[in-house]
Amino acid sequence: MKVFISIDMEGICGIVGELETDPKKGGEAYQANRRLMTQEGNAAVEGCVKAGATDVVVADSHWNCDNWTYRSRRRPKTREWYSNDVPNV
Repeated sequence: MKVFISIDMEGICGIVGELETDPKKGGEAYQANRRLMTQEGNAAVEGCVKAGATDVVVADSHWNCDNWTYRSRRRPKTREWYSNDVPNV
């Protein structure tokens, strides 16, 4: 099974204001929300893998598309792509 996930910071649990999503003006709130976005995205990937996905593509679709706080955790038999690494699908 192949899965494509597009994730944006607006809509992540706990984010309530636009300033919190701004990489230039958001300060620590933005940094904290990057971590939340990464955790929620990775939870979605985990669920997909548990359901049998063999190919998971995650597009970081917020602002400059460079919001993940760390790179993917590659697993055997799965292909995961994050942020600007997303291939043409």
